[in-house]
Amino acid sequence: MKRRRTRILLGIGIGVAAVAIAALVVVRTILLPRYRFPTPNGQFGIGTITLHLVDSDREEILGPNPGGPRALMAQLWYPAATDGEARGEYIADAAEVAPALAGLFRLPGFTLNNLSGVTTNAVENAPVAGTERFPVVVMLSGTGGFRQSTTFLVEHLVSNGFVVVGVDQPFASIAVVFPDGRVAEMSPLEELRPLVRQSYMPKEEPPQLNGAPLEHGIIPFLGQDVSFVIDELERLDSDEANPLAGRLALDKIGVAGVSLGGIVAGEVAREDSRVRATLIMDAAVPLRTAEAGLDAPAMWITRPPETMRLERERAGGWPEEEIEAHHRTMRETFERLRAPGYFVQIPDISHIDFTDAPLWAPVLGWLGLSGPKDVAYAHGVTEDYTLTFFLRHLAGLEEDTSFARLVEVYPEVSLEIREP
Repeated sequence: MKRRRTRILLGIGIGVAAVAIAALVVVRTILLPRYRFPTPNGQFGIGTITLHLVDSDREEILGPNPGGPRALMAQLWYPAATDGEARGEYIADAAEVAPALAGLFRLPGFTLNNLSGVTTNAVENAPVAGTERFPVVVMLSGTGGFRQSTTFLVEHLVSNGFVVVGVDQPFASIAVVFPDGRVAEMSPLEELRPLVRQSYMPKEEPPQLNGAPLEHGIIPFLGQDVSFVIDELERLDSDEANPLAGRLALDKIGVAGVSLGGIVAGEVAREDSRVRATLIMDAAVPLRTAEAGLDAPAMWITRPPETMRLERERAGGWPEEEIEAHHRTMRETFERLRAPGYFVQIPDISHIDFTDAPLWAPVLGWLGLSGPKDVAYAHGVTEDYTLTFFLRHLAGLEEDTSFARLVEVYPEVSLEIREP
């Protein structure tokens, strides 16, 4: 009898464990779905290569051990001739990046483990398509972002004939893994925030870094990263050993950025005359740029102040002074443009909807960090306006691009056009 009872209890225990495991699998599938990026609608396949770049002329000033040359990781996506080859990983360094991202969102460390193994539409080292030169867009991420964090937009641009360069900026990006295994983790937010805000919400006594006051914060230093990347693109284009040699339209370079990346884009657009078009997504503009104005076409894609306030109610953040500074500096720069300008406001989307983040885990939407509009809508609007802008002002296809069509497709989106 005792033996029979033991067998029954053991059977019940196994059954309960099996149900619990099954439940965990179901919950994990719901919370952490394995997704795939949709096939882009352009005519080109997508190839990709990754570069380790070292600027021996500049010293690293960020991180716990400053000194030595400033080093970056950059990834190039380019129009390619592909034919069903195995797709590349979304994040090659997901083991380091995913838990750091989870920590940034104040989630358990395992929450974003589903990022490991996600693939994209890009093929590593694929042959370059055709024979022509392609316009180039340098793409910058926000604080705690990473070079692949706007893959939805990157793939859309590349499939339509652009080379896109994603840049990891050590100690501002979430976790940069170098070829020797060294990892540059993002500096603490409480250290970065004053260094970033100084460019558009300056304090009378500027913040210090390594004992030195920075009058304009850290943005000029991060902007120099982008100019260095453009230098390297010029070198790469003349290097016959590189498959992209002779394929970069270096007279057609644009820069785009989200959040911190947008602030940096505004800095570079003023400082580097090689930049012929600028896209700033949901970001303030450095005061120096707002005051000086810009000579090349620029587009802002952002949200109305009331949408920012709605996000504050749902998920926190966005103090009123921050909202005011964002819109004031964007408006001032837009109104001082000496070139065509576009001011786009999308209601009812969140800050992270300008990135891939809402695809990572539904829990981000449940926490109010994404939405309330569906992410497919947010990505669709961003893709369409971005592509139209760069086709017109980098590729030079003015006759084939129409903002009027987009106004009809997205009537709830506000578009203001400035023709100086």
